[in-house]
Formats: sequence, C-alpha cells, structure tokens
Amino acid sequence: MGSLIGILTSSPLALILIAVMLGGIGQMLIQLGASRVGEVHSLSAFPQLVHLVLSPEVISGLLTYAISAVLYVVVVSKRGIGYAYPFVALNQVIIVLISWALFNQTPPAIRLAGVALICIGVVLVARGG
Repeated sequence: MGSLIGILTSSPLALILIAVMLGGIGQMLIQLGASRVGEVHSLSAFPQLVHLVLSPEVISGLLTYAISAVLYVVVVSKRGIGYAYPFVALNQVIIVLISWALFNQTPPAIRLAGVALICIGVVLVARGG
C-alpha cells in the first residue's frame, strides 16, 4: 500500500485525476444535501441556509471538495496551471456519469457527444505536456 501511495503522489497525472474525481463526487454530495434540504430562497433565510450547510451530505461534499483542492494545488506546484486546469473539464464527464448511474438521469446524445469531445481534449492536453 505504501508503494501505491508513493506512485500516486509522485505522478501529477494520477493526482489530477484523483483530484477531479473527488471534486465531482464532492459536487454530487452537495447536490444530494441540497435536494434533501430543499431550495434556499434567499441568503436572508439564515436558518434554512444553516440547515443546508450543516447537512451531512453538504459537509461531506465540502470536505471531499477540499481534499480535491489540496491535490489540485499539489499538481499546480508540480506542473503548472496550464497542465492542471484543463483537467477540470473532466468534472463534466464525472457529473454526467454519476447522474446517469446513481440518479437515473439519462443524458441526451448531444451531451454524450460533448463528453466525448471533452475526453479527447483532455487527452490532447495531457499528451502535450
């Protein structure tokens, strides 16, 4: 296990992919919390806002997203923003796949085509250095 962690932390590609996946998972957890609590109609609805932010799903989502951000910063320190930032587009792919798998939200063909283009673009960016 120690050698696997060493490999992952030394590979900017592995780190950015983990960061993006955790970011997508964090976003979906936040969505779950927001769905369960319901719409916050304005920022002045303070009790409802606190209830939303303190829901277990939102807290879990924010923590997951924070871990993602830390990994992202490590990748930026190793390879630069020009390398790391295009991978953020993979969040679109992750959200579509998670929504499809967990929430039965079948994406239209045009969205799947867009997801394919995103994947192609990220591969080109990763190969470019």
